[in-house]
Amino acid sequence: MSHDMENKRYIVFDFDGTIYLQGAFISQINYISICILRFLFEQGYTIAIITGRYCSQKSFIFDLLLSNGIRISPSNFYCRTRDEPEIDWKKEVIEEFLEKIFSENAVIFEYHEDNAQVLDFISRLDKNICLYLYTNGLPAILRKTSRCVSEKMIESCVKEKYGI
Repeated sequence: MSHDMENKRYIVFDFDGTIYLQGAFISQINYISICILRFLFEQGYTIAIITGRYCSQKSFIFDLLLSNGIRISPSNFYCRTRDEPEIDWKKEVIEEFLEKIFSENAVIFEYHEDNAQVLDFISRLDKNICLYLYTNGLPAILRKTSRCVSEKMIESCVKEKYGI
């Protein structure tokens, strides 16, 4: 692997349902995702966020991540600027993001998302991306590839959080 490729290894996360859990009785950071993100950040992966939230929430998201030791480059943060269905918007942004990655001669290793429809779309665009589907804040591998790098860390983070 070339030095250039080593500097451009992407991990993509959604925000709601993966990093941040929000519902009728809960509104909090997902410890497991933060644990995974810290590990990946320390390992030199570039973190990208593609969230269906509107850009008016950008400061909240950046502050929340930074307060948990995670730095995201603004150029790797994607949020909605117009009112359209979230899935349609994400599909458009994901295609643009993949074009950017390919033009940089970079690689997406993993995609972490709580929407199976989005992951299905990604799976048709690039067969090599490791896909994680989140349910109630817990990640499960939807598609395992040679690019899955956080699997053991997920086990460790779950054990640390829940003692199992």
